[in-house]
Amino acid sequence: MVRVEIDLSGDLEQMLNVSIGDLRTSNRTQTVNVGAEIIFPVNTNWTFVAENIHSFTIVDPTIDRIVIQSLEPATRVGIALLCFTFNLPEDQEFLRANVKVFGDNVLIEEFSFTANQIGENILSKEIIF
Repeated sequence: MVRVEIDLSGDLEQMLNVSIGDLRTSNRTQTVNVGAEIIFPVNTNWTFVAENIHSFTIVDPTIDRIVIQSLEPATRVGIALLCFTFNLPEDQEFLRANVKVFGDNVLIEEFSFTANQIGENILSKEIIF
């Protein structure tokens, strides 16, 4: 099973889009797409959700952690973070995300993302187990 944990800090009032794509498994004969679900936080009102591509957008300064888990075992996951930052006051910190990817509860990879003042800030990463 694949689990992605995203810890957020800085100015959480910026808009963040999180996509868990290319979540799939393969055997010798075929590649199969795998579903995913947000397991934390529960009962959150996302501003946009595209379930078929596991993409959601949040603007909620109270959320500082997101956990997404595959519904079935997977051997590949693509992670994209897209942050929109425009004209932040000087006293606010840019959004930062620390991302951990687990396979069967074992840490596979960890990386960080920091938004900047440019506008759209993108992190995209593919991990193959």
